[in-house]
Amino acid sequence: MKKRKRGKLSKNPYSKKELIDVVLSFFRESPHKNFNYKQIYKLLGSKNPEIKTLIVGVLLGLYKNGSLLEIKPGKYKLSEHSHKKK
Repeated sequence: MKKRKRGKLSKNPYSKKELIDVVLSFFRESPHKNFNYKQIYKLLGSKNPEIKTLIVGVLLGLYKNGSLLEIKPGKYKLSEHSHKKK
C-alpha cells in the first residue's frame, strides 16, 4: 500500500504586528463583545495551528499593554481608553 502524502501547512500569513492590528480591529468593530482566542482564530479563517499560539500571545500582550480587559480567564474585551482611540 502506498503512503498518503500529507499536504504541507501553509506559512503563517500574518506577522505579529499585522496580527495585533487584525485582532484589535475585531474588538473595535464590536467594542461591547467579548472574544476568546478560539473565536478570533475562527474569524481569521486560518487552518494553521501555529496561529492559535500567536493569537494567545497577542491577546496576553494587549492585556498587559492595557488595550484589552480580561473579563474571565481567557475571555477579553476592549478597554474603555482603547475604544475611544479608534
